[in-house]
Amino acid sequence: MVDRELEIIILHYIYVRTENYRPNN
Repeated sequence: MVDRELEIIILHYIYVRTENYRPNN
């Protein structure tokens, strides 16, 4: 099972999306 790797991938994806959506202040 690769639940841990999958979780890391999902968290990384969410982090990248968040960084991409952060406002340019």
